[in-house]
Amino acid sequence: MTDVHDLPLDDRVLTALAKRRNFTTRAIRLLMRTREQLSIALGLVLVKLRASAEPLQSVLAGLQEHRIHVQQLTEENSYLRSRLSRVPPKERSHYTPDERYRILLYKITYLLSTEETARRFLVAPKTIARWLAEAETEPDKKTVGTLLKATPPCRSYTDVVKELVQVMDRFGFGGSKRIAQTLARAGVKLSKETVRRWRKRNRPSGEPVTKQAKFKTVRADYVNHVWMMDITNIGSLFNLIGFRLVVLLDVFSRFPLIARLFVSEPSAQDMAELFQGAVKAYGKPKHFVSDHGTQFTAQAFRRQLAKQGVKQRFGAIGKTGSIAIIERLWKTLKETLALKTHLPLCSKDLMERLNAGLLYYAALRPHQALHGATPAEVYFGLTPACTAAQPPPRVVDSETGSASRLDFEIAFIDADRRLPILLRKAA
Repeated sequence: MTDVHDLPLDDRVLTALAKRRNFTTRAIRLLMRTREQLSIALGLVLVKLRASAEPLQSVLAGLQEHRIHVQQLTEENSYLRSRLSRVPPKERSHYTPDERYRILLYKITYLLSTEETARRFLVAPKTIARWLAEAETEPDKKTVGTLLKATPPCRSYTDVVKELVQVMDRFGFGGSKRIAQTLARAGVKLSKETVRRWRKRNRPSGEPVTKQAKFKTVRADYVNHVWMMDITNIGSLFNLIGFRLVVLLDVFSRFPLIARLFVSEPSAQDMAELFQGAVKAYGKPKHFVSDHGTQFTAQAFRRQLAKQGVKQRFGAIGKTGSIAIIERLWKTLKETLALKTHLPLCSKDLMERLNAGLLYYAALRPHQALHGATPAEVYFGLTPACTAAQPPPRVVDSETGSASRLDFEIAFIDADRRLPILLRKAA
């Protein structure tokens, strides 16, 4: 049983009020309001410390911010586990053979007992013991009905490439087509259907296959033919600040020309200055597309377009997808950088993450609409790396080194390990 003194302060107060029979809705409202004010105060203190000139204070504030994120995830995990534990064991979905194997690796890595492992993963200790017995007696068993699936030694072309594809799938490189395009950029040519088949075998049963929405896109026939600009909102920890991210995109290449982060709603003059800076750096477009936001309909911005001789166009009101290309950029950034779950605290941290995300999007991540090329390759007229891809050898021979083109490692360009890239290992 949990000790009362181990509970948070507001929970202890609620317990004391209940014992005194003074438990009213007014007390609950006061406690909730107090918790909200304490969170806001903590957030303001952390923001002030992060902006401090003292490096030690900034580092300590960053550590505290990470502790808050860990606490959030811990609480969410405990609530989900509590809900799942109330489901009868026979009605829960079973772990797949691959998941059982990973659970055993987790047990061994963290030196957990059978009972503790069973408690953490909501199964019976006898179940863990049965998995262990099969792993020790028949680790390479592949027959139908096997309890777990260990990765066999890589002796053939199929084993090597299949393992690489499955690892890329787990690390979040994207769907089947994007994984095939990423491998093509590294010089290995595989069909999308082959990658899909191997990913399907690696995917836990019952896991839904993500289908990408189809959007209507604005047509552009060459670089700097059509530019598109939009603003998106990004939340912050404790909702202290409402960040606004502005990106100007070249439609033909999907290359982000310029990006700027604001801590308040940008004005039409801000948009005009950003557009003017992009024109000086990249030249001017023929058409400019945006939504009907007040920044783009104001005279200050429209005068800047007229001054450059650029025709202004607007997306259709109330129709999803009228500016789909840049909306897809927002979706990609927010998903890959976890901007909805791992909320930033200050603009400096957010800008560092956005810079890494935009670099990844522009120069490292193959784009399906560009047939595996990156936006930077298309915009600057470079030869796409994927055009040099070749099928891998059918047989792996360690003596002749015929599998050297399959010797890769996965690295990350960001500290949070959310943006993976595929690198060839040095010989």
